[in-house]
Amino acid sequence: MAAKARVQSTKEGQRMTTSWESGAPPQDLEAEEAALGAALTTSAALVTLLSDLSPEDYYRPSHAVLHESMAAMAAEGVPVDILTLVHRLRGMQALAPDGRSQVPALDFVGGPVAVVSLMERAPSASNAKAYCRQVRDVAVKRALTAAGHEIARIGSDPATPPSDALSGAEKALYGALSMGAVASVVDGGVEAYRAVYEQRRSPEGSVGWIVPVLGDALGPLRPGQVVVGAAGTGAGKTWFFNCDWTEAFCEQGARVLQCSTEMSGDELLDRMVAMGGYSYEGVEAGTVHPSQLAERIQTISGWKRSIISGTVNCDLVQGELSRARLAGKPYDVVIVDYLQDMDLEYRRGDSHLNSLDRTLNRLKLMAMDMGVLLVLLSQLSRVQPRKVGDVMCEYPTPRLSDLRDSGKIEQCGNHVVFLHRGRDGQRLSRYAQ
Repeated sequence: MAAKARVQSTKEGQRMTTSWESGAPPQDLEAEEAALGAALTTSAALVTLLSDLSPEDYYRPSHAVLHESMAAMAAEGVPVDILTLVHRLRGMQALAPDGRSQVPALDFVGGPVAVVSLMERAPSASNAKAYCRQVRDVAVKRALTAAGHEIARIGSDPATPPSDALSGAEKALYGALSMGAVASVVDGGVEAYRAVYEQRRSPEGSVGWIVPVLGDALGPLRPGQVVVGAAGTGAGKTWFFNCDWTEAFCEQGARVLQCSTEMSGDELLDRMVAMGGYSYEGVEAGTVHPSQLAERIQTISGWKRSIISGTVNCDLVQGELSRARLAGKPYDVVIVDYLQDMDLEYRRGDSHLNSLDRTLNRLKLMAMDMGVLLVLLSQLSRVQPRKVGDVMCEYPTPRLSDLRDSGKIEQCGNHVVFLHRGRDGQRLSRYAQ
């Protein structure tokens, strides 16, 4: 990229920017130091740091090296504190500012004194989430700044054809926009992915993904299909469809985009970690030390998945799918949790059903055009007790008519899967005439 910062390196591995055309790029070194310092103080802050940030989010290269070292130690089950981190850095090499030679990592980050000083830069370890959010927010702005300079460079190049300029601008912009939406992106080995991908090809040449429990009933699920997963409030549809199915898809080599309107990326991560056989309450509260979760975290880190949390709409999902395709890493599966909480495609004068119909049509076309399997989670209307034979069932098995806005959803889905638990199993009371 033509518009790059002029970098002056120091022996502490610090990056001092003297210009970025009209000024230094957005940065918050105090927040970076506070986030790293908090992670050296408590295991809960360490889990927050590793789930919320990646090395690319840091402005200072030495901070990225510290993050990578701490992540590697946690994955190996090595306790992370000042002494163990300094010991790890002593045996590592870091890429020098010239981009070619290697230098001792401990010297690159400023020596033991610089590592110790990080703890003094964290006012409170309990605020680790806020520090990480500050670092992430500034990283997004820095990416937008870089994208703006790249788009300006492309647009001002008379030798670039308009079609290539638009494609390059779209790629630069999507790369920056995705940082604000995707909470966690983990890429595995491309060759391993291709091998699994080829193994999963059917005789007809199309890819099929098998889901747990229902594999025999549903068969291989194909790109372009829509599966509706429905359950009542509190029945566990996020656990089953958004977590258990994600694990199954990822273990088969699929690249999965999880879209959650209710949970943040770290909340979903807590659930997926707990599914490895750990107490969810302990994982959520941070009372389980990362060394105990090392094997599970290492497994999850090998999955190819991304998370969009908070606001979910068709534009955002399609933008991320386009960005991934341009980057050469297209998604195989998209899970939306859940449909009724999405931002619908409203137009002036629209009724709710018209807006829902337009949203479902666009999602269906998106799945077919992008070649992805779309899993839509949906709420059930409150199911009333009804008579089954001569027995009054208080928690009856759901029917298609129990789907909220059932008519529109039935037309969209290739399969509809109900998750039904009843209460304490299925409590039945003898029907009295």
